[in-house]
Order: sequence, then structure tokens, then C-alpha cells
Amino acid sequence: MQAYISRDLKGACLLFVGIVGGTILSTKQAYIVRNLPWFIACLLLLLFIGLGGIEFFASIFSLLWCKVNKARRKIGVLAPYEISKRSSSWVGFSRRRLLDFLTESKVRFSRISVHQEMYEYPVILNPYGGVYPENDLARYESLNAIFKYVEKGGVFVNVADIPFYYAFDKKLNRKVDTTPLAEDYSLDRTFKRSVLTQRLDVHVLDSKASDIKPNRIIALSEVSHNFYPEDFKGHENDARRFSPYLALPYGRGYFVFSTDSLDGSNLDPLKDMVEKAFGLI
Repeated sequence: MQAYISRDLKGACLLFVGIVGGTILSTKQAYIVRNLPWFIACLLLLLFIGLGGIEFFASIFSLLWCKVNKARRKIGVLAPYEISKRSSSWVGFSRRRLLDFLTESKVRFSRISVHQEMYEYPVILNPYGGVYPENDLARYESLNAIFKYVEKGGVFVNVADIPFYYAFDKKLNRKVDTTPLAEDYSLDRTFKRSVLTQRLDVHVLDSKASDIKPNRIIALSEVSHNFYPEDFKGHENDARRFSPYLALPYGRGYFVFSTDSLDGSNLDPLKDMVEKAFGLI
């Protein structure tokens, strides 16, 4: 939505440049001649906005602020609403418990929402497990923003479950399936059609498909980083290696995944995930 508002604002500014510029050139009224410097200043301002000047300087500011946060090892925690069964998957802690743990662990952070600029932080932590906060389900605005953030060099950390399996819609106040049904007239959903599989071109196994534990693992590639102490193998006819805790490259950044569950009794893996994320930068 913000992208569309920005586009419309720039278009309106350029339209006003044409209108005001045409008025100045086509009339010689005294008040315009007397205030010509002000009219020219307004034209230049509108032209600056219309050509994306504000966005340019905002991106420079975000880049500089990201470097500061990188030096301070400060992360952004994408937690705009409470962590609950309605809004999360495979996690068992509250937002207050999460933020208190990060504070106690001396992890510098700022809590952000999907409406804020993620580029100010070198690492973004998603605490909702298999769910992510979506601002516009019709356009998948937040999902696309996350992938763009990683593509440009950010590190997105998903604390549990298969990332992006669900989206949380604030209007409905619940998580919504983003993974299509396996086929027409089926009630089953398959990882083969999940956002993770489709966008990152990886294979996912679960306990229904194999005897491997932990329950859910993701295929490794030559450029993946395996953070788990051992390798897993797929089916007999699948020679690929898998891991429940890994980093997958995307563009200039990484997605860091832990596909296991994470309850509130021990949040130490969170600190390890943040440390692993900074090790990728």
C-alpha cells in the first residue's frame, strides 16, 4: 500500500509541475511576476518529490543507519502484535517474554512493524514461526518487502516451523493459509507448493514423508550454511543433504531458518540464531 501511495504522490507532484509551469509561461500577471522566485522554488520542490528525491535520501539515510546498527549489533524484531495461537505457529512464548529475554541476553533490538523501514537493520527477527505479518493479503505487500530486503543484503531470521506457511491478517485477527491446496478438491496442503519451496527453490521433508527427526528439514545446496551438528539424508532415491537449522542465500542476503519448534522454557536458541545471522554479514 505504501508503494502505491508513494507512486500516486509522485505522479500528482509531476502533474502540478506541468500545471504551475504552464501557468507561469502562459500568463504575465503582475502577482506572478512579483512572486516568480517563490513559484520557481515550488516548482523545484514538486519536481524533486515527483522524481523520487525523498525516496533517494530516505534510502541513503536507511543505509547509513543500517551501518550504525551493524556496528552496534542491533536487530529489528518484527513483532507488531501479540504472539499467540492465532498469530503464530510452533512457538510457545509471549511477546513480553521474547523482548525480556533479548534484553536479559544483552541483544540490542528495536521492535518494528511491517509499516516501518526494515533497511535500517542488518538483521530482522520474525518471532511468529510459520506465520509472518502481512499488511495486504491481496498483493502480498509484506512478503514481497521481506524478500526485497533480503535480496538487497539483509538477513531475515525465522525462529521456528516452515517460514511463510501462514500469513497473519490483522483485519481478520487470525493466521491465513498462504500455501495452496495440493490439488483441486483436496483438503491437504503440501510443502511442494509453499512460498518457501517456490521462491527459494528448495525441497522440504516432514515426518509424514520420512522417518527423519527433527520433524521438518530443508534441502541444502552448495552455498547453504548448515548450522546443525549433523547432516540428514532424504529418501533412498534422494541423495541430497538436509538440515533443520540453516541459512539459505537469496540475492545479497540470507534467510536463516530453524524449522523445529521453540517453546518458552528455553529461548537460548534465539540468541544463537542472532549470532549466526551476524556471522553471515
